[in-house]
Amino acid sequence: MVRKNGTNKKQSKPRHPIDDIDARDILRRFVIRARRVEAHSLVQNHAVEKYVKPSMKVDYKEGQPPRIKYAMPDQEIFESLAARTRPCILGSEPVYLDKVFRSIEMLLGERQLAGQAKKCLDSCRKTFQNLHDKGEPLSDLLIGEAWLYSDLVHADPKDDKAKALKLSYRDRYYAGTSFFSMLAIVIVNMLNFVTIINSQYHLGVDAEAWKE
Repeated sequence: MVRKNGTNKKQSKPRHPIDDIDARDILRRFVIRARRVEAHSLVQNHAVEKYVKPSMKVDYKEGQPPRIKYAMPDQEIFESLAARTRPCILGSEPVYLDKVFRSIEMLLGERQLAGQAKKCLDSCRKTFQNLHDKGEPLSDLLIGEAWLYSDLVHADPKDDKAKALKLSYRDRYYAGTSFFSMLAIVIVNMLNFVTIINSQYHLGVDAEAWKE
């Protein structure tokens, strides 16, 4: 948009669907993105399920301090999974999960979900809210994003993300592994959910989203 003084100001994207057309487009984009997450090797072999809570082993040798060994995925492979899931936690992205939830509500209208469908949606929403909670000084989200920003995307993290650099790289990657593994599971569960209710409730999401 153009301001009165003649300067250009970029119009911000709405954080929620504005109508049914917008809601269907959000779900279409989400299905395409979620299928890329579902196709990732760490999802296909169910490795993300064990990396939600990465295991560790403590080795003791006489006369030496104990050594902690974390069982975590290869970083190069896991970086690609984190990159595929990350748009779903960014409010500026059309596939931001809160937009997906609100799009479903808009298209359902007065129709109410029940049984397993309701349990699935409630569980995914609650898990996402827990993942997105920044209430703690060094939450999993903050540490996970700090790993992504400082160790993968940017060289100079700012503000709260910079605070996480006080932790060791191993601890940042440990938190990032858990965070993005859980996010991947939520995304895939939501993909299955959208696929089912789009058919059952005739939401009208473009069928090409499942083929593209």
